[in-house]
Amino acid sequence: VLYLKDINLPKPDMYNTCMLVAFLQQLLTFNGFYDENLEFLRIQKIQIVCSMNAATTVGRHPLSTRFTASVRIGVVDYPDQKELSTVY
Repeated sequence: VLYLKDINLPKPDMYNTCMLVAFLQQLLTFNGFYDENLEFLRIQKIQIVCSMNAATTVGRHPLSTRFTASVRIGVVDYPDQKELSTVY
């Protein structure tokens, strides 16, 4: 299992591309990547789990729709006061 925290933290380049997200898209689409010698390295039996904060918070950037269309997304909102008092 590969866990990546705050995947929407890196700033996109001038073409609005985040290299981390583009690399993850390539891993998911082609099950591997090309190294510096242009040899394709296949990745097998790996699970990628990512976390992020809302893009509305400071320093966060929205993910590309091409990437989010190919992944499963689960949302956990901040608990309200009643839920916090139930837990604690």
